[in-house]
Amino acid sequence: MMDALTTVPLHDVLTQTERRLERLLKRNDGHYSKFNGTAGFPTDVGTWVRLSWRRPASLNPNR
Repeated sequence: MMDALTTVPLHDVLTQTERRLERLLKRNDGHYSKFNGTAGFPTDVGTWVRLSWRRPASLNPNR
């Protein structure tokens, strides 16, 4: 089961995302999935960014 992303501090992840994409996320308008470890945010230019989290144990490095 995934952690509820609304209870996990994401400030550093969101800041890094903004820096790498060169876009501002509308953080107050974010939508968090209760089921699959994703969060979506509208940007300052009208696009949408979806972020996904996975537990390290669930990653398959052989893929």
